[in-house]
Amino acid sequence: GLIAAIKQPLDRIRSTNDRILALTQEQKGAEAGPQLSRALGEEMPKVESALAAYETFVKQQQQEEETAVNATIAQIGLLLLLLGAVAVALAAVLGTAIARGITRPLAIAVTYQGELAKGDISRDVPAEQVARADEVGEMARAMEETVVSLRGTIKDMTSSVQTLASSSTELAAISSQMTGDAKQTATK
Repeated sequence: GLIAAIKQPLDRIRSTNDRILALTQEQKGAEAGPQLSRALGEEMPKVESALAAYETFVKQQQQEEETAVNATIAQIGLLLLLLGAVAVALAAVLGTAIARGITRPLAIAVTYQGELAKGDISRDVPAEQVARADEVGEMARAMEETVVSLRGTIKDMTSSVQTLASSSTELAAISSQMTGDAKQTATK
């Protein structure tokens, strides 16, 4: 193609140059000058034309490569943008899941604490809260210990109140009997 179009006229110029050198060595310089001028006049435009075509070809190749590089850069930019969007979406989903994993157990604990504040110690802390291995689980176990302790204290107080009520009833009966005995003794 293009290389051959450049090489052929240059080969003819080289061949003409070799004949001119031979004529010069043979002392025929007068013949050599016109042959050189004729060969250069015929072949140099062909060489220049082939070089111009080659230069056009090289520029076209450079433009095609530049277009391909720009297309690749655009694709990489789009891919990075897409990966960034996926990363943001994934972070949002994971963030939401983590937030729910924290707030939901805390909401359960706050509800339970509200019931305790109203005096309801009849329910246990939910088992899934007590079984957790994190800070929420530690708080749930502490609340469970508090409720068990409160239940024991209230049971002891109820037992003491019952004993006191029973003793009070007995004392009232004894007091009544003594009052009755004292009235009988006074009447005799």
